[in-house]
Amino acid sequence: MTFEEYAFARTSALIRLARLLTDDEHRAEDLVQEDGLVVLGGYQPTGDLDRPDTW
Repeated sequence: MTFEEYAFARTSALIRLARLLTDDEHRAEDLVQEDGLVVLGGYQPTGDLDRPDTW
């Protein structure tokens, strides 16, 4: 599974979590997008590639 596939599959869950943390829908979406770009720049998976939530 590539990072892009993982991020696409988990985006809605990440936004839900960010909404709980920020109490703001727009800020939550921005936060997920910004963090996704930061992570993508330094992405190096470790561990079981079939279980990306353990990375």
